[in-house]
Amino acid sequence: MTSSLDCLARLLQPAVFILLIAAVAACSNKQLYEASHQNRLQECEKLVASQRQSCREEYSESYDEYRRRLEVEKQSQK
Repeated sequence: MTSSLDCLARLLQPAVFILLIAAVAACSNKQLYEASHQNRLQECEKLVASQRQSCREEYSESYDEYRRRLEVEKQSQK
């Protein structure tokens, strides 16, 4: 009985790994950007009032604005 469980476990390990990779790949760049952006904005809230606004302004760029800025920077480097 143990050997068949071991065999089953060995067969399932690659499947679990593949599912995990697929789940990670399902996260889009936009979702990753927005999640990290929200974390940064939450950190801004911990600052004193005089620093809070400048921190918010620093992280006010939307994902679309971010992508456009990257494209412009990439074009200017050519």
